[in-house]
Amino acid sequence: MRFYILALLVLILAFSGTAQPRRPDLILITLDTVRADRIGAYGYKSAATPNLDRLAAEGVRFDDATAHAPLTGPSHASILTGLYPSRLGVRDNAAAPLPEHAVTLAETLRDGGFRTGAFVGAFVLDRAYGFAQGFETFDADFGRFESGLKQQAQRPAGAVVDRAIRWLRQVPTGDRMFLWMHVYDAHTPYAPPPQYLRR
Repeated sequence: MRFYILALLVLILAFSGTAQPRRPDLILITLDTVRADRIGAYGYKSAATPNLDRLAAEGVRFDDATAHAPLTGPSHASILTGLYPSRLGVRDNAAAPLPEHAVTLAETLRDGGFRTGAFVGAFVLDRAYGFAQGFETFDADFGRFESGLKQQAQRPAGAVVDRAIRWLRQVPTGDRMFLWMHVYDAHTPYAPPPQYLRR
């Protein structure tokens, strides 16, 4: 019964000339090498993930999502295009870029009127590997590498999140936006903040 009342209300609003509800903004957060069964929103009782749990409760949480590859680059290529890594030719990190002809979620949303911004924490998702396609703002500042290997270059989640929040505050009120935020801190080489080192 509730479904029919809700559906009727939506139809009345749609045809009454009143303002329609604002279409939602989209935020995609990808956490490198984090298992779902260690996050509170997925049932882990000892989790210390209150912010993720709140986002999951207030947004859309997928119960069953599978990575198409055990590597950052190919997995994100699939997430952003909906295609298998083999179809894209992206089979390894920092090897082959996402092809320009592949249409990304960001391109589709940008063309649909969304403001698009990406803030990534790992060099393997940098502009050189095609991950900036469709993003008006693409923030991947790896000016100083912490290791000798570019493939392991990363920046802490705090830096990624701070820049994403600054961008969010600059999106004009009323504009729809798509934000992709990628954090890499749980990936090796793992260097937790001091307060988490003992845990």
